[in-house]
Amino acid sequence: MSPGGAAAAGHYALAAMKIVRRVLAALMMAGIAAAGIRVKGRGGTPPQHGGWRPLELPDRRAS
Repeated sequence: MSPGGAAAAGHYALAAMKIVRRVLAALMMAGIAAAGIRVKGRGGTPPQHGGWRPLELPDRRAS
């Protein structure tokens, strides 16, 4: 192996590690944002009015 080949391999390893670190950082930030939204959305009381009401259907019996 030539000396230049070892340097190039080291360069690619550093570049790959940089990409891995960026991906991990992006995943961590996304996880923190998702956790923040999830925690913020909790609490409160459910609505005390509204809901289902009976459906009035026309009488379909033919007389």
